[in-house]
Amino acid sequence: MEVKKVQDVVYLVLPPKGVGESSGSHSFFTRLSNYQPITHTQLKIKSYPLDQIKDQSVQESLVIRDLLNVLLGLEGVYIRYNNSYDPSSRSGGTMAYDIVGPDYKIAKNMDPSLKSVAKRISKVGRLYVLLNEFMARFEQTRYGSIIHRLCFVVRRFLQDEYLPFVVGKLERWFQEDCRFGIRIMEQTLNEEIVYRARVLYELVASVIKEMGRRDKIDLVEADFENFMQDLKMGGDAGAFNDISANGLLITDTRVSPVAKGGIVLQIILDKLKQNWGDQLNLQFLRRVWKDISEPYCEMLNAWLIRGELKDPYNEFLISDTSSNVNVTLNSLNSERLWDTQYVIRKDGLTEQFHDRQLQYKVLMTGKLLNLFKRSCGLATLKPELDPPQNEIAKELPEGTQLLVYVDKWYQRANQMCWELLQDGYQLPRFMSQLHRHFMLYSCGEFKNKFFVKSMVELTRSKSETIQLKLQRVWQQYQRYTSSGKDDLVLQLMNLRLDNMSLADVITQFEEAEDEVPNNQNGHTNAHDHGDSNSTGTGGVIDGTGASTQADASNMTRRNSAARSNRNSLLEARNFNSLKDMLLRELDHGSASAATPDAMDTTDVTRKNKLHSIHYLQFEIVVPFPLNALVSKPFVVEYQIIQRHLLILHYYNRLLEDTWFETNKVWPARIRVPSMKNCLKRCRSIHNRLAQLVKVLSEYAAHDVITPDWRQLSDVLNGPSVSFSRLQLAVHDYLANVMAANLLTDTDLHRLLMQILEIVHRYCKFLSALRPALANTPALSASSAAYTGTDDASPDTPVPYNLLSDWDRYLKKVSNALRDHIRALIEGIKHHSQRGQTAPRVLLLVERLSAFVY
Repeated sequence: MEVKKVQDVVYLVLPPKGVGESSGSHSFFTRLSNYQPITHTQLKIKSYPLDQIKDQSVQESLVIRDLLNVLLGLEGVYIRYNNSYDPSSRSGGTMAYDIVGPDYKIAKNMDPSLKSVAKRISKVGRLYVLLNEFMARFEQTRYGSIIHRLCFVVRRFLQDEYLPFVVGKLERWFQEDCRFGIRIMEQTLNEEIVYRARVLYELVASVIKEMGRRDKIDLVEADFENFMQDLKMGGDAGAFNDISANGLLITDTRVSPVAKGGIVLQIILDKLKQNWGDQLNLQFLRRVWKDISEPYCEMLNAWLIRGELKDPYNEFLISDTSSNVNVTLNSLNSERLWDTQYVIRKDGLTEQFHDRQLQYKVLMTGKLLNLFKRSCGLATLKPELDPPQNEIAKELPEGTQLLVYVDKWYQRANQMCWELLQDGYQLPRFMSQLHRHFMLYSCGEFKNKFFVKSMVELTRSKSETIQLKLQRVWQQYQRYTSSGKDDLVLQLMNLRLDNMSLADVITQFEEAEDEVPNNQNGHTNAHDHGDSNSTGTGGVIDGTGASTQADASNMTRRNSAARSNRNSLLEARNFNSLKDMLLRELDHGSASAATPDAMDTTDVTRKNKLHSIHYLQFEIVVPFPLNALVSKPFVVEYQIIQRHLLILHYYNRLLEDTWFETNKVWPARIRVPSMKNCLKRCRSIHNRLAQLVKVLSEYAAHDVITPDWRQLSDVLNGPSVSFSRLQLAVHDYLANVMAANLLTDTDLHRLLMQILEIVHRYCKFLSALRPALANTPALSASSAAYTGTDDASPDTPVPYNLLSDWDRYLKKVSNALRDHIRALIEGIKHHSQRGQTAPRVLLLVERLSAFVY
């Protein structure tokens, strides 16, 4: 070989730690004087022509020497870089994901057998360069700890296995053994090193490919698609028994711009599946999985055992949506933080965490531990609460082991919160106080000291003055009631007149069902059964109401509009179009509400100005941590039930007052026999109405609330259960009470309110007769004037038109009451056949049937 006069660049590179120390010799790097020879751009030596080498072994030795350089990413004399590859700029690519390895060109005159083997071995050198480049580019912190651990695995393989094998074994073997040949070199490489290098390269290539894909996609659009997918899935999170139906599994739909965390772990899992039949690759991949998943396992343990989210690079399956980690809890934000601070990160979920119940348990375990810490004022759990080290997983469990492992810590967190709520916050007592005040259980003191004193204000129209008067009476009741100081719920309750009546609230919170109009199938609406009289009683007393058939038509139209609006929202293309649709619906709703056509003219309770009793509502802000269990939706359900019970109690009290008038005052003053007959009819109808209201009240209190409360009490005072089981018990209790009291069906509740409106109008009619009946001689004088006589005796007949108007009104009241009750019964039966009402409502049907005659 002819040495050319070129400028050499000599580097002194210290040997890697541990390499060559045992044998006392130096490593390959200390003997490399000309670091990175670039022979294809600046030839340092002139190669000897291979065709002039007659000895085959000499040619093979020259090729092996070049291959030893190639295995280190360098080039030799007869095996050189391709002209398109520049090693000096291979780390300076424009894109972080554009990693290009060298392609080698081999001398033309090389022996064909040597050339074919050299081509295969040179590919190993290319793998070495690519793995080195991956480490150099992806060790940045923005790629997360999992990628950093992958770089560590690659570096450990290259420094502890690959380089010692090439330098310490192959090169020494080549120098010391004259029988060492190129085929032995290839065979040894394939048996000990190549399959591992190829596996790592495939992992690295998959990560780079995913990085490039994420670099090209629209992250906002991908985020929106995930968001819409969650909307369309609806309430699937409450499909399994261990999850409260009111707590949907909220997810973080944001998409990471780089592949990290669970995305990289899933790539390794996919590679494990692909190599399931190759034991060598499988063993190596299992070791790689153990090493790379270690940071993820540490994050999982920290979350499950201590409730700490140690995820500085946002790659764990739990996402913290709170911008301020040091936010101070108060009564206003604690419930919101409980619901939304920690959510499931949808991007990067590995296949072992795809089970939604497992996701829920992982999420709730950390949330419950945070609930415990914040309730006790702890920044972290005390050391005595830490479990033994042998119970903590050292590597990420898989399959059933993961389910068992998560369930163990889930049960531990639930037990800690159960003891906290039971012993520290006296949960059964708190729930009993809620039951007493919102379900009006044993509330004689409330009825006597507050309700009776407020009957006048509750009968008047809603106004600021009426609200102030009611609030003063309520504050006096809170101050002077016997159990006021020891009753937490009573002290937290505040009275106000809501902006919406109970009927409007129920209509607002009604879920629009997919009901089909009558002209599209053979089924009829609940109010279409019965004769024509049963569908024409909406406002029969004053002649201003419309038919229940119109009610059904309007309800169907509203449901269709709501269904159309929902479908259009689900068809939004991005976040901007979704926002525009929501704003458009809001503006449309505000504008339509202001127009006369938007008013429900068929509802008597809306058409006429309602009394304050229909707006009476007691507010309560449940303190932390009890509001994690009794959340705002539960409080709203409590309020709806309480308002329904208060309305029933109001009409019962109203009938009691008018009963005193018709049975004690009027009989002593009326001396005209014909008037006494009308009075008997008034008393009969009044008794019928009083019995009806009592039936409704007793059904709500004794047939619905009492048995359901007994079931909830058994859970509260029984053995420890999970937090989600507590939520489910409270949810079932409130949902069953609302459904059994017809508070979840707008049509049936409208009929019930129309029946109570009949009661109200009848009581108002009796009260209006008081001035006319206050003085019987005056009535007799008017009778005498009508007949043209001067004798005003008790036997003087009453004017015919007065008696006929009275009789006609009483008959109208009786018919309206019968028709409305009949329509309510038929509606309940119809909805019960379709499974839309609770089975216990049939008990109410049996009792209401006695009033239809």
